[in-house]
Amino acid sequence: MISPSLQGSSQNAPEVRAASVSTPGRMRPFLLVAVLFSIVVNLLMLVSPLYMLQVYDRVLTSGSVETLILVSVLAGGLMVTYVFAESARRHVLSLGAVFLRQQMGRKLFNVNFNRTSPEGALRKDLSDMGVVQSFYSNGLALPFFDLPFTPFFLMIMFLVHPLIGWIGVAGAVLLFLIAILAELSTRGREQFAQDAERTAQNFAADVAEQRSAIVSMGMAQSAFEDWQRRKVMADTLSLGTSKATNFFGAFTRGTRLVLQMGALGTGGWLVLQQQATPGVIIAASILLGRALAPIDQCVGMWRQIIRTRKSWRELKSRLNDPDATPDPFTPMPRPDARLEFVGLQVAIPGAEQPILPRFNLSLAGGTMLAIAGPSGTGKTSLLQTLTGVWSPQEGQVTLGGRDLHTWNIEDRGRFLGYLPQNVDLLPGSVVENIARFTGADGTDAVQVAKDCGVHELISGLSDGYDTKVGMGGMHVSAGQAQAVGLARALFGDPVLIVLDEPSSNLDSFTVARLKKSLAEKRAAGRIVIVATHDVRLIKEADQVLVLSKQEIKLVAGEAYYAAVTGRDVMDQKGVSA
Repeated sequence: MISPSLQGSSQNAPEVRAASVSTPGRMRPFLLVAVLFSIVVNLLMLVSPLYMLQVYDRVLTSGSVETLILVSVLAGGLMVTYVFAESARRHVLSLGAVFLRQQMGRKLFNVNFNRTSPEGALRKDLSDMGVVQSFYSNGLALPFFDLPFTPFFLMIMFLVHPLIGWIGVAGAVLLFLIAILAELSTRGREQFAQDAERTAQNFAADVAEQRSAIVSMGMAQSAFEDWQRRKVMADTLSLGTSKATNFFGAFTRGTRLVLQMGALGTGGWLVLQQQATPGVIIAASILLGRALAPIDQCVGMWRQIIRTRKSWRELKSRLNDPDATPDPFTPMPRPDARLEFVGLQVAIPGAEQPILPRFNLSLAGGTMLAIAGPSGTGKTSLLQTLTGVWSPQEGQVTLGGRDLHTWNIEDRGRFLGYLPQNVDLLPGSVVENIARFTGADGTDAVQVAKDCGVHELISGLSDGYDTKVGMGGMHVSAGQAQAVGLARALFGDPVLIVLDEPSSNLDSFTVARLKKSLAEKRAAGRIVIVATHDVRLIKEADQVLVLSKQEIKLVAGEAYYAAVTGRDVMDQKGVSA
C-alpha cells in the first residue's frame, strides 16, 4: 500500500546532459544548386548590353539586316535560357524552404515538449520558422546570390572604359555606405516594433480564447481598447521604422538612377571625344544598373532582412538545445506498478522558491491516493511535476524504478494517463482524441468510454464519436470535453492514472460510473492519483495527501472523509511535515 516517509534525504534529479546540437542547416545542396543557377543567370545578364553593342556598333554602321536577325535570334534564345534559369533557382530555394521546415518542425516540437517552455513558446517558434521559410520561398534571398557578381560587372565596365568603371565603383561604395547607415538606424527600432506587434497578436489570441466570458460580461469594448493600445504602440514603432527604411530605399533607387544617367552622359561624352563607340552609351547604363541592383534591393527590403535575422538567431538558440534532437531510445517494457517520490520538491518553472516542502512517498499497485487542500496550495503543480510536464526543483519521481523526467516522453506516455484540470481537445474527431491520435481501432476507444461511464455523454454529440472538435470543429461543453479527456486518460490501460478534478463538470450518474471504473483499475493493480475537492471521490481513496503552504500530511482516506463530513476527527498520527 503506502509507505509514508516525509522529510527524507534529498536526492537531486539527474543532471541533464548538455550537448551542442547543430542547427538543421541541411540546405547546402539547395544553396549550391541555387548558386550554380545564379552564375548562369548573371552571365546571361550580359546578353542585353552585348546585344546593344552589336546593334549600335555593327548593325547600324553596316546596315546588314542579316546581322540584325542573327544577333536578335541568338539574344532571344539566350534570354529564354535566362527565364528557365531564373525560374529554376527560385524553385530550388522554395524546395529548400520546405525542406528547412521539415528539418526544423520536429526539432521545435521536441524542444517545446521535452522540456518546460514558456507559455506560447511553440507559437513563437513556429512564427519565427515561418519568417525564415518565407525569406527563401518568396525570393527575398536572391539579391544575396547576385551580390557577389557586383565586382564582376564592375570589371566588365572597366573593360568598356576605365571612366565608366570608376563611376560604377563610386556608386557601389556609396550604396554600401547607405546600407550600413540603414542597418545602424533601423536595427534596434525594428526589433522593438516586432516585439510590440507580437505582444498585440498574442493578446488578441488570448482574447479569442476567452470569447464566452467576454461576450457574457460585456467586456468586448474594454478588450478592444486594450488591444488597440497595444496595437497603436506597435504601429507607432513600425511606422517609425518604415519611415527610415522607406527613405533609405528611395534614396538608393534615386542614387542608382542618377548614376545610370551619369553613365549615359559619360558614355555620350566619350563618344563625342571619339574614345568610345555609340553602343557604349547604352551598355554602360545597363551594366551599371545590373551591378548596383543587388545592393539597391537589399536596402529596399532591409526590414525583412532584420526580421529574418532576428528570427533565425532565436531559432538557432532553440535548436541548439539538447532536447531539440533527443537521443534514440529503446522502448521499455511495461513498468511495475510502483511509484516513488524521492526527496521531491515542487516549484513553478522559473521560480526560485518551492511551493511545497520536500517529501518522500511510495505507492504500490492497487492504491488510490487523493490529493486535497485549499485552492492555491499546489495540487495541480504537484500533478504537473508528477506527470513529467514540469521538472522537479529537487528530487525525482520514479515509476517501476525508472525516472519519469529522464524517460523519453513518447515511450513514457504509453504507461501514463493524465486528465488536466482544463481539458483542451486537439483538432480532430472525438475517437481520435480518445485514442491519442495513435490510429488505434475505434472499438477500443468506445470500450474505454463505456468503462469509465462517459459513453452516453459522447454518443449524444451530433456525430457521436466521429464529431469533429477543436479548432474548426463543433463547440463542446466543459462536461463533454472532460468526458473525452477522461476516456483519453484511461485509454491503453496505463499503469499510472493521474486525474485533476475529474468530477468538476460531471453529473452524479457519471461520477458514480467513474468511481466504479477507478475501483476496477485499482483491482487490476493500477495506481490512481486524484486531486479533488469532491468528497465522493475522497471517500474511495486509501490515503489522502493534504497540502498546505507549511506542511504535507498523509491521512487515511476514511479518517479524512469523516473529518470533512463532520463525522469524526481526522487521524494525523505518524504524519508530519
